[in-house]
Amino acid sequence: MNKILRVAATAAAIAALCASIVVVRGAALDAATGSGDDKLIAFLQKHYRLPSDRNIMLGPPLKTPFSGIKSRTVTISDGHGASFKAGTLFIEPGVNDVIMGELLDLKSDPWGRMSLKSMHLEDRPTMGPANAPITIVEFADFECPHCAHAMGVVETAVESKYPGKVRLVFKNFPLQGHQWARAAAIAAQCVYLQNPNTFWDFARQIYRDQAFITPDNLVEHVDDFAHHNQLDTEALHACVMGQAADQRVAQDIMDGQKANVVSTPTLFINGIPVMGAEPEVLDSIISSELKNQSAG
Repeated sequence: MNKILRVAATAAAIAALCASIVVVRGAALDAATGSGDDKLIAFLQKHYRLPSDRNIMLGPPLKTPFSGIKSRTVTISDGHGASFKAGTLFIEPGVNDVIMGELLDLKSDPWGRMSLKSMHLEDRPTMGPANAPITIVEFADFECPHCAHAMGVVETAVESKYPGKVRLVFKNFPLQGHQWARAAAIAAQCVYLQNPNTFWDFARQIYRDQAFITPDNLVEHVDDFAHHNQLDTEALHACVMGQAADQRVAQDIMDGQKANVVSTPTLFINGIPVMGAEPEVLDSIISSELKNQSAG
């Protein structure tokens, strides 16, 4: 499993225990002030069964709306640049009972909606009408099996379940550790730049053949697609070797990182972040958004 996904999976396991109380018994431990951090980290490392190569980092003590209670963020890193916020500790000075959980502001947007204004969404592969009331921005990796599954789910939503009401924008987010994902993303951009109408067919073919693609034969798969879709193979090769497509992929990755994307597929449905593409979850959010827009 990819390093980033391992970190995310570990964080998800911790998040599932957010309601539990972590009790640290010992002398002279005051995590609310920052002293005794080593003991607290050692406890969390064992309590959540984290391997030694997963580094736990504690944020500084911060005030909370609750009198006498301070909070500290818990971040997990794999030591290779990938990190994920796993949760928040709530601590009272002088007390060795620590609550691992999440502070919810009931006045905030429960969806955790994010602004997509800073994302580069223009001149990216799209599916569905430009004026659709629902926009789904998908960050995907061509080497990711879950992305192959997600494409069918999202495509069904755009073309069958909600015709005319959903627009999909594709963004590349090749994960570190995937051997040919970035090369495929660059090739996909070159296909799009040469003929935007062929992009989705290319994506379908790569996802379909995913299990048979290697770094050594990726070019053969790309050339086969180009031949059967009347694309200029020489121009395609020149594009792959150039900088324009690579820069577009790099921009997508940067946009994803700014939006806290750590795994694929990650969707933003009118700005609402969703990890994965479970049909029931998508239906729930899309139906809610359509209902709210209709009422408005």
